[in-house]
Amino acid sequence: MKLRKAERKKVFVKVGITAPSGHGKTFSSLRISRGLATSWDRVCLIDTEGSGDKYAGHRDLGPYQVINLFESEDDHRFSPDRWIAAMKVAADAGMEVIILDSASHEWQWCLEQKERINKSINDWKQITPHHNKFIRAILQCPLHVIVCTRRKVEYVLHEEGGRKRVEKAGMRSEMREGFEYELDVNIGLNHNHMATIEKDRAGIFHGRPEFIPSEAIGRELLAWSRAEELKPDGNQQAAPGGAPISADNPKTKAWMEQRLAQLKITEELWPFIIKTVDGCSRNELRARLDEAAAEAQNAFESDFATEVVC
Repeated sequence: MKLRKAERKKVFVKVGITAPSGHGKTFSSLRISRGLATSWDRVCLIDTEGSGDKYAGHRDLGPYQVINLFESEDDHRFSPDRWIAAMKVAADAGMEVIILDSASHEWQWCLEQKERINKSINDWKQITPHHNKFIRAILQCPLHVIVCTRRKVEYVLHEEGGRKRVEKAGMRSEMREGFEYELDVNIGLNHNHMATIEKDRAGIFHGRPEFIPSEAIGRELLAWSRAEELKPDGNQQAAPGGAPISADNPKTKAWMEQRLAQLKITEELWPFIIKTVDGCSRNELRARLDEAAAEAQNAFESDFATEVVC
């Protein structure tokens, strides 16, 4: 046992993405993973739902790797041991980012095992060690890990005046309660595939409004994991520290235009995009600029395609 001064060191970031089915967990996790990895072939998606191969060849993604757990007929294909074995395969293959999609199946396996044993609450003593082993494997994994979990509507039964009625009580993750507190960052997705930060141990997303999950978010997480300050490409600095930038500053504007050119954004969109990020902090500039650029370009291409069809 030794007393020492706390020191910020390189870590492997653990991120949660939670949403109901069909809200974009798989695609969002892949977009974020690219910012954490040096290349697409260093990203591995461990798949329980068959979603992994569906995005192969998507124009916004690259050739990532997949491990399919759902293909097995074994009742224990989603057990903690099977997940841990898959994570080891990915690590041994030189992956840099692992996506668990969806870890809710591990928890479902635990619930099924509990039902098979008995319905007594004391029987959790036999199941909990297996689940805890799974959580430890995630936290101790020497890779960046993105954990996808499903959410569903939770209902409660009320009784008044002899009548019973069912009411919605909000959304609940299909994972053991408290799991999100083990992670560095937890992201929730709405039905429009927009993200909000629900937990941020990194402290880099404080006060940020809804955003589109993107590679830029992954780069911010990577910089935090390396105990680095995120810096824009090139020699030009937008503004010192976390001070707000001004789009009227010639150097700042020149850097943003250079970045938009690198991203191959339609030039007529530049003024609108630059105005959108005016006033954000330098630490957020690159991520915010990339997000605004992607959103504007997608909207522009969508409108253009509509005009052509009409």
